[in-house]
Amino acid sequence: MGALASLIVVGLARADQQPGATYKGKTALDGDVWLVVSPDGSSVTKFIVSSYNGGCGQTTTFGGTIAIDRVRNTFSIDPYGDGWAVVNGSFTTDAMAEGSVHIANSCGADTTWTAEVTDNPAPPPPGGPPIRCSVPKVIGMRLERARAQIKSNHCSFGKVRYVRSRRPRGHVISQRPPARTIGSRSTRVDLTISHGARPK
Repeated sequence: MGALASLIVVGLARADQQPGATYKGKTALDGDVWLVVSPDGSSVTKFIVSSYNGGCGQTTTFGGTIAIDRVRNTFSIDPYGDGWAVVNGSFTTDAMAEGSVHIANSCGADTTWTAEVTDNPAPPPPGGPPIRCSVPKVIGMRLERARAQIKSNHCSFGKVRYVRSRRPRGHVISQRPPARTIGSRSTRVDLTISHGARPK
């Protein structure tokens, strides 16, 4: 799974992180974890986690300038602002970090992770820049048109729920995540479809 603009990282730290260091580790589900600290120690510049579920596998990369709370030694990202992707992390010693990961509709279940300082550099995304899902606005469309639009924007089609509504039967009345969300190709778009008004 490619980069999401997406995540919350919160934790209780007990020791300083190493400025400029790269940390490598594992999740409890045997996925890989990498995180990179900026040269001045003020931010995390990259957090990578891979997850697996049977035949499904994906890698999610969070990048940018992720500020580190220098008092608690925690870092926090909230790409969607609604808990769609959440990572809890803290630096537990000067060479160790740990936390937990939640990414909605991903290959892997919620899990914990640990990582320690390594001399190896964090890996680049495989095969060049990843193809990202750019969630389209499909509210108001009929289901089949919405499905085609979602797939053409490199997203995955998620769950469909039908509710009574005054809006035209068979049309999308809500979606999650919202339009313009950027995610990996495995990002699932869930839809709520009008089942028509309740009979009088």
